[in-house]
Amino acid sequence: MSDVDLLAADLSDYASGIVGVVRLWANTSAVTQFLPTEIAAFVMANPRIRIELEEQNSSEVVLAVLDGRAEIGILADRTPPLGLQTIVYRQDRLILVAPRSHPSHHARRSTLSMLRTSSSSASPRRRRLRTGYNWRLRP
Repeated sequence: MSDVDLLAADLSDYASGIVGVVRLWANTSAVTQFLPTEIAAFVMANPRIRIELEEQNSSEVVLAVLDGRAEIGILADRTPPLGLQTIVYRQDRLILVAPRSHPSHHARRSTLSMLRTSSSSASPRRRRLRTGYNWRLRP
């Protein structure tokens, strides 16, 4: 956005009663699993505060908080916080899905070693995670 566009957005917010903006950057896992319901509840309870949510990879989230592009960030705990204070936000539970014929079908817990089958070997597909989504959320 250009400076003029940002000024117009700020004036529009002011005219509609918005008194504050929170710039929140988060990784994909947080954006898809946890934030939708929490942001909705926050916006309903605080209609005069706008949340600007930016989806990025965890390393970018840290840099955004460090350089002031974001007030707060949510990221994977394996990412070095580079001196920022960290607080546990949520646990990211992941599940494995496989066809009934797969050897892991009856297991209660799974490990990556279970993914290998004796009849075939997997060749990795390389896909780049899409990041850089922007949302401006209002009540």
